[in-house]
Order: sequence, then structure tokens, then C-alpha cells
Amino acid sequence: MESIFDSSRVREVLSSSAYPPYPMSSVYEHITEKTGLDFTATVTFLRQLPVFIEGNSHAEVRRVMALLLKSRRKDMEIALDEEIGRLIDSLFKPGRQFDLVADFSAPLWRTAMSFIVSENDLPLASEIATLFDPDASPRRRYAINMQIRAFLSDPSPERLTGMALAALGVKPFVGSLALSVYETIAHHKSTLLSDMQWLDHLPVSAIRFIERIHRPQSSGVNKDDHQLIRCNLHHSSFSGHSNVAATFGHGPHICLGKGLTELAWKGIVGRLRATRYIAQASDLEMAPSEKPFYMPAAARVTIREA
Repeated sequence: MESIFDSSRVREVLSSSAYPPYPMSSVYEHITEKTGLDFTATVTFLRQLPVFIEGNSHAEVRRVMALLLKSRRKDMEIALDEEIGRLIDSLFKPGRQFDLVADFSAPLWRTAMSFIVSENDLPLASEIATLFDPDASPRRRYAINMQIRAFLSDPSPERLTGMALAALGVKPFVGSLALSVYETIAHHKSTLLSDMQWLDHLPVSAIRFIERIHRPQSSGVNKDDHQLIRCNLHHSSFSGHSNVAATFGHGPHICLGKGLTELAWKGIVGRLRATRYIAQASDLEMAPSEKPFYMPAAARVTIREA
């Protein structure tokens, strides 16, 4: 595997059709062959996710997803703005200690997704991203596969599209917002929230890399042979501009949830810039393995009087 740490090269690879997405469904076909466990449901669902497909299929899936988001966008924006206000009013007050993951960013995600995914489907949407983690245990993968199998037994096209959107967006949305608020507070000790330097863009992304493949051009090479290329989106060696530019990826596979996440961040920053209490970063606990995500398990902060 080649790992790229040059931001210009990362943009070039992710924007080029010469480097197609990693075919995640093939991984589960291989697991089925190796273990005898039936991952047909997982393979079927992964083929609906635009991050793992290319060509006309990719364009059509993204088109359908974009239309669903557009049709619900106004209601989502209104509800999300109201929930941001409610959470900041109730959590960011003296004497409160809370978790930015479970108590803040996760409820915001559930509020936004409630317009495209039913409440009963939300838990599965949160679990599906685990299938992308190469370190996930076979037992956990298969348990998720069985949940997908039950879901696929009677999915409407809209329900399937909504589940795909929610599954792809949960960790980038929840993780990026929680980490961005936490890291901003951690960099300003004993400072009023209103006096902190709140950036207009997300300072931290929960997506750390995207994988692509490169197939040799020689006609004598098996078409299934390929080199795996890991494109690192965020790295300490990158300039601040490069890290910001890569937050949602590059090229035709850029994240469909970009606008919604940026809207949430704008609403959060606008309110925290007007909050005259002191916030202290208490504890950051990272999830042990959530590849390709940099995902906090908990990000606790404490609020006190000035």
C-alpha cells in the first residue's frame, strides 16, 4: 500500500478517474469465500454507497441522494438551528459537565437525520460505518450484516437512500463537530467562550484518509490486481489551508453532507461567540479503532462562571 502525505498529490488522486474508489463490497465477497459466512446483505448495501462505486452507477446514486437532501433541506436546517440553540442554552451553563459526543453532536445528527431516516433505522445507520474498519471483528461485522439483511427485506427506494446517507454521514458529522468544539476550548484555557477564536471553518475533521486503487495499465495484468493508495486528508505537515480544503474530500466523491455540516458549525459558532461563560476541556477519549475515522468516544467539557 502506498500512503500519500503530499496535499497536492492527494487532491490529484482523489480528483482523477484513473484512481477509482476502493471496492469495499469485494472485501465482503472475499470474507464470505474465506469464512463461509453469508455477507450477501452487506455486499448488496455497500453497492449502494457512492464512496465505493464509480462511473454511471456512482453518478446516479449521488443524483438520487442529492435530490432527497434537497427536498428535506429547508426543514432540516430549521430543526437543526433550533436544536443547536436548545442544546447550547441547556448545556453551556455554569456547573454543567457534559460530553460533546453523546450530549451535543450526536443529538444534532439525530435531529437532522430524522427527516430522511426513521427513528427505528437510526441505530443501524450508526453501526454500518463499522463495516469500513479493517480492524473490526468478524463477529461484529456479521451481527451488522444480519441487521442489514433484515432492513433489506422490505426497503423502499427512499428508505434505502436515506439509510445510505445517514450511514455515510454519522461519524464525519458527529466526530468533526465534537472534536472541533473540544479542540477550540482546549486551546483557550480559562477563557470566556465569547473571547475564544472560533474559526469560520471546521478546524478538525473526523475523516483522516480515503483509499483509492491504481490498476496497472498493462493488458497482460489481471484486472483484479491493483495497488491500494491511502490519501491522507489531514496531517501535521500540511498547511492549514490544505487541511481545511480536504475536510470533505476532493473531486466527484466530495462529501454530500458538506453543506449540512458547515451549516451546523456556523450555527454553533454564532451562538458560542455570544456565550460569556468559561469552558474547560476536561477529558478526550478516542475510540480504539474506527478507521478511516478519527473518532472520539467521549469529549467532556466543564462550564463555569467568568
